[in-house]
Amino acid sequence: MKKSLVLAGFLAILLMTTLNVSSGHAYSPKVYPTEAKVRLSNQSSITITPNTVYQLVNQQTGQLFYSVPNQSISVRGSNSETQLHMGGTILRSTNGWQVKELLGEANETIVLFSRATEARRGASTNYAINRTYQAFQGAKLIGSHNAAGVLWYNIEDEVGVRHWVNASTSSLHTLASLPIMTHSNGSKYRGSFIATTASSVVTFTNSLDIEDYLKGVVPSEMVSSWHMEALKAQAVSARSFAILKGVLANNTTSQVYKGYSSETTRTSQAVDETKGLIVKSGSKIVETFFFSTSGGRTANIQDVWNTVSQPYYVSVDDTIEQNAKSPYSNWSVPYSAAKIVQNAGFNPSTELLLDIQAVPTGANGEIGKIFVTTTAGSYSLGERSKANELTIRQFFKLDNGWNLYSNWFTLTPKKVSATYQVQTATGVSTLNGLSTTTVKTAASDVKLSGLQTSVQTATEQQLIPTQSYISEVQLTGKGFGHRIGMSQYGAKARADAGWKYDAIIKHYFPGTTITKY
Repeated sequence: MKKSLVLAGFLAILLMTTLNVSSGHAYSPKVYPTEAKVRLSNQSSITITPNTVYQLVNQQTGQLFYSVPNQSISVRGSNSETQLHMGGTILRSTNGWQVKELLGEANETIVLFSRATEARRGASTNYAINRTYQAFQGAKLIGSHNAAGVLWYNIEDEVGVRHWVNASTSSLHTLASLPIMTHSNGSKYRGSFIATTASSVVTFTNSLDIEDYLKGVVPSEMVSSWHMEALKAQAVSARSFAILKGVLANNTTSQVYKGYSSETTRTSQAVDETKGLIVKSGSKIVETFFFSTSGGRTANIQDVWNTVSQPYYVSVDDTIEQNAKSPYSNWSVPYSAAKIVQNAGFNPSTELLLDIQAVPTGANGEIGKIFVTTTAGSYSLGERSKANELTIRQFFKLDNGWNLYSNWFTLTPKKVSATYQVQTATGVSTLNGLSTTTVKTAASDVKLSGLQTSVQTATEQQLIPTQSYISEVQLTGKGFGHRIGMSQYGAKARADAGWKYDAIIKHYFPGTTITKY
């Protein structure tokens, strides 16, 4: 009996002290076969809150740390340093941080350390220290042992070496089946992240599989209740557009992306059912531009952007779009002359708009040149070569902060006349403007100047303009957006009429094929 007790004790000691080496962690950062990168924010600081454990990689030192589920992390920029503020600890890196989602086995447990923790050869302070973990570092849990009333965890580090740590400085966590990060902008996101800093501004970028990215794009770009074939056309177009890009913006500069927060069952179905499909012209992937509303016809690319023509970016009929009832099929906007004077770089308080011309240069009548004449001088857009459609639309920025809906419009000025009937020494004369007219006053002859002058009528004294001018223009146009490629409202109308998603895409991008990337 005594020998068996000694043997049992020896085996227990052996169990607690052996440095086992395995093949490494079962949990590891997720790798994306086809990656999309989306810039989410550029701010001096943001707050992110993970729902599970993420791996935090210091890109300066290579050190690994881990987030605590549901504990917020303040990401701050200081000159070129990116700081992670977590639970009173500040982690610093001049090269930024990777925040990686992890894959792991079911019921796998990660041990996270709340402060500096000694990892020993065995489950007792009598054993040698193998290494010391910092706060927010972690390891895989292998097992536990209660030694003289003290709980110890047997752990496995990132290279597969096993140690023992006192449980009092540790917490246990399992990986969530769906890692989600909440950003201080209010949205939730799948995937991994990169935080870098320049001039104290933190750039926070989402890195994820392109199919998961699209699940946050399609419902942000198209109404999720629309016909499934329209949603599929949007998914394929968004995929082809994204796959050609490096880092995407999360707004209309690229395509609108609101992350996991925006996902719906129907739009995710559209992404899944078109998985991997992109648009090509021959062997070339097509950058499949899309926009809200064509107004009845899409545009030739060379008519709205200063670029060469392409066979798949040509103007096509879109009269069916009217069945989708877009509010931007036809529109009319009054625009004050004072804003035009200001947009042209002159003072609207002292100057008048005398003339404005919007010159159509596109095949459908798209505006490519603007000429403005004021009492202080002239201004032009596209004088030497036609202006980009966005430049034209930005010139006529609307009160709500939007650019003008499209560059397919006509302009009608509302004029204030300065034509007067005046009594002269020889009779009644007609004068077209008074700005250089000499009039006789009680004291002397005076040459009129300025924008207005005071005159005495039969009943009162009035201020009248000294020259004709424009007080307002009416902009009447069609469509919303650049009008190159696929109309989203047009896609809806075609889907409602029975078109399949591939036919919709091939109509808007003539001569193309749809294939797997």
